[in-house]
Amino acid sequence: MEYTIDWSSSEDFPQGATAKDHPLNSELLLEFLKSSCGIKSGSRILEIGCGNGVFGKTASAEGIEVTMIDPSEAAVETTIKSVGKNQKVLCSDWESVSLEDPVFSEKFDATVCTFSPEVQSADSLRKMNKVTVGWCVVTRYLMYNEPMMDQFCAELGLRPKSVTANLKREYIDLNANVTAAGHMGQVHFLDYKWDRPLSPKEASELFMKWYYAGKALDEDTRSKVFAAAEKISGGKDTINDSVKAHVARICWPTGRGRV
Repeated sequence: MEYTIDWSSSEDFPQGATAKDHPLNSELLLEFLKSSCGIKSGSRILEIGCGNGVFGKTASAEGIEVTMIDPSEAAVETTIKSVGKNQKVLCSDWESVSLEDPVFSEKFDATVCTFSPEVQSADSLRKMNKVTVGWCVVTRYLMYNEPMMDQFCAELGLRPKSVTANLKREYIDLNANVTAAGHMGQVHFLDYKWDRPLSPKEASELFMKWYYAGKALDEDTRSKVFAAAEKISGGKDTINDSVKAHVARICWPTGRGRV
């Protein structure tokens, strides 16, 4: 199956965010879980690598109990603020978390991991299977292109910064590890794209935040980035910020049944 999702007109999607951050991505995943995996109000879902909790907020609004886990303290704090204290949020990586924790006393109807490296090895997948009575779903990028960022790098003579590396190899390895963990994954492909105009100043600020990862920059560096933006704009008032991503969603039933 293949879908194309164009989010160019979405006003609530921050520039520079990835597909994981977009609320429509969470809605699409939840719709798949409801239509294909039997998830409904009252179901229990575990999200591994929850990030900022966008999916958890979406699912809990429909009466679904969501337990979320992420190794980032900052992400967990944001998630708790977003979903409230009624949902369970753990700060841990998936490899280290103990299944003796009370949150795992009852198995989940579905376990999901979207755009997170927390689940990749066969052991991490077996652990995912152990806590799930229904379906497991893992989503990975196969391609992620940001042409505007490449333009800035070219103008500034900087080495392009890949958002994600070795994507196809990671996907192939993940698929093989799903098989090694005892399951044959079903694969759905999705294409995400968004396309928005930014002012040269907005584009410059976004590039600096993305490339330099929030580091304080001297005025000379900032001036060079602003000058690059003016060249990229060609004297116009806007620069086109576009993203194209090809995504694979791997899913499989654990076949355990609720006990």
